[in-house]
Amino acid sequence: MRVYHLSDPNAQTRSFDLGSLSYRILYRELWKRSDSDEPEDRRQVFIQSRISIPDYENLKDRMQSNVVEADSSSAGIVEDDDDAAAALASVDPGIPRIPFDYTRLDLSWLPSPMVRRQVLVRQEYKDAMASFEENQKPVVLTGQPGVGNSLFLIYALVDRLIKGLPTIYAPHADAFFLFRESGAYQFGGTEMDFVFLRQELSKIHGGDVPGGNIDGTDKGWILFDSNESQAIPQWYSFFFHTWKVILSSSPKPSRYNEWAKQQGANKYIMKPWSWCEIYAAMPLQEINRQPTDRELWDAYSEFGASVRTVYWSCVHRSCVHRAQYLLEIWFALNKCQDPNTLFPLGDGGWDDSVSDVLVIVGPATLDGKIYRGIMHGKVATPFIWDMIHQHAQHLLGSSMRKIYNRLLSGHLSRGTAGSIFEYTAHHVLSAVGTQSYAIRSLSSGHNSSSQTQWDLSMTSQAVVFEKISQISGNLAPRTYYRPLNSNIPSINSFTFVDGTPILFQFTTSLDQSIKVQGLQRVANILPTKSRYRKKWKLVFVVSTDIEPGFKYQLYEPPSRETWEERVEQYVMGLSAEQLFPTAGMEQVVGSSSADAEETNFPPHASESSMLAGTSNAVLAALAPSLRSVGATTQAQRSAHKRKRASSKSNR
Repeated sequence: MRVYHLSDPNAQTRSFDLGSLSYRILYRELWKRSDSDEPEDRRQVFIQSRISIPDYENLKDRMQSNVVEADSSSAGIVEDDDDAAAALASVDPGIPRIPFDYTRLDLSWLPSPMVRRQVLVRQEYKDAMASFEENQKPVVLTGQPGVGNSLFLIYALVDRLIKGLPTIYAPHADAFFLFRESGAYQFGGTEMDFVFLRQELSKIHGGDVPGGNIDGTDKGWILFDSNESQAIPQWYSFFFHTWKVILSSSPKPSRYNEWAKQQGANKYIMKPWSWCEIYAAMPLQEINRQPTDRELWDAYSEFGASVRTVYWSCVHRSCVHRAQYLLEIWFALNKCQDPNTLFPLGDGGWDDSVSDVLVIVGPATLDGKIYRGIMHGKVATPFIWDMIHQHAQHLLGSSMRKIYNRLLSGHLSRGTAGSIFEYTAHHVLSAVGTQSYAIRSLSSGHNSSSQTQWDLSMTSQAVVFEKISQISGNLAPRTYYRPLNSNIPSINSFTFVDGTPILFQFTTSLDQSIKVQGLQRVANILPTKSRYRKKWKLVFVVSTDIEPGFKYQLYEPPSRETWEERVEQYVMGLSAEQLFPTAGMEQVVGSSSADAEETNFPPHASESSMLAGTSNAVLAALAPSLRSVGATTQAQRSAHKRKRASSKSNR
């Protein structure tokens, strides 16, 4: 295959297929011609937009401003506020909304858009670009399947065209694209040869290549998409040693480890999509039916931050399609015999058939610092955690205990251990039956703390609620109340014993400030006359390794003397043995399966089976569909997954 001169001004448009024509137009419209060529003189492709997000996560008081200022160096323009939420089929009137500013890349003007016509430019893409521009060292770009690696390559290509920087874009083995001062060119992956390209460019330009021919001084980028057609770069890298290779790959280490080792490449792991990003990108999807706010949130709550799964499940919101996803989780749990697979760390533990369904991965974090080169994974959602406790007891017990202890002892992995601690502690404390725990009081002064034994027995099934107003007036003693989405700041759960509110906050950290807003939300559901009749008890439920050193915690905002007077602080430790007992693993932490079921207060009665934490109810409601789908052969299931992958919204 020869090298085609896409930007040849004498070439006829009809001589190009739509794909090649798109790259020809992209180069013509965006490439920086000279130092005096300003971005605003070219086509504007980066557009600033705003959308109002339903605040299911109680982000208003927690999220920092995400306003993105237009970057003139990237041809950014600012639109008037555009509430794209109107494009959704239905908004949820009972949920407050918050503004979310974002950048979108508009490629709808191309005859054959690359990947998508409109792309939400995640802040992750901008952060990655800034990091990659620091040096020319090769890098492996990875993260959760569907995190947007391929979309990043498109964003990086457009950004570099605007800046007039030499770039090779390699989306497929059959089609590589070279963009430089002399023009735009297309060639096959097998022709990725330095000497061959020099010869071909010399022929195309009659020996006088504008700006000079490719040589060893070029400091371009090679944007390589690792996919089924091309796993890793196959060209001789010596002659391209001044070019920075960015290899986009799945998180499976065996796919890229050998290449990365040979090239001395860094690893850069992107964060999973946030709720705000998933919501903002939904109207940009090329689909026939836009989901309601509730449908999108339910899918996000159940299946996690995998955008392709969330979008697909929303578009095909039928009982059968939902059963398909539940079966995928079932099959993955059944296949998973090693709980290590649920927590892939570093270069090990990833299993496509298990991790892709059950796990969410991202970069390791510690004390607010992100370690982009270290991958940490965990169970994707509380919904899946509940399915593990209800239907995959073989993953709990001594094996999970060992993993938990190992993660807890690691400096960077302690946060992952914290997620295990939180979800499992819910099951321990909510179990119906006699329960007694050693509780230590915490004093703000110099008074010594004292330890007593508390009876925290629950006499009725746990109640999982989405909005705290749903349980107002329905409070019962010795019942475990658990907010579905952890949307009560500082409060993971609460109960009432002898008329005293007992609030629980889970943590594996020695410092855990108390959000006054969370206390106020609980106060609002209590009768006014008896609201503060007895002092509240706030119990920090912690891992036993930090219990001896755990001290009185501060309120946020500070200077809240009234709450300090109303609330007594305590701490209790839960050991790994209490979290993961080895005896009676056929039941949930010593309780019967019936006891372990949870009563839910859904926003709409017809949607009760859509809430996380209701796996038993869901499976019962979908039994006919599950039986029907369960009869599907393995070949049919594989065909379904291939079809879904071919229609994915993001990679």
